[in-house]
Amino acid sequence: VTSNYQLDELRRVLGYKHLRTRISDVKSIAVLENVEKRAMILDALPEVDLSPDPQDNPILATAIAGEAAMVVSGDKGHMNILGHANGIPIVTAREALATLRG
Repeated sequence: VTSNYQLDELRRVLGYKHLRTRISDVKSIAVLENVEKRAMILDALPEVDLSPDPQDNPILATAIAGEAAMVVSGDKGHMNILGHANGIPIVTAREALATLRG
């Protein structure tokens, strides 16, 4: 599950100059097209004020609206310290992999 907010953020990040040496324009476009094709993209998000970083709240709103199983984040300063968002666990990539592997 994702949102137009997150897709716009992904487009912005894929345009970073330091990433241009690691991922080509063709691959960036392919990543975006793949996400757009496979993800549930939400337009209407609930108002959420859970994170001390306001830019995290649309991500949490997306998870809540999409009834996500978990939020995977490396943001230890804001997201991970929350622990959960409306009962949805916020985990690191390592924790997500461990959960998915069973």
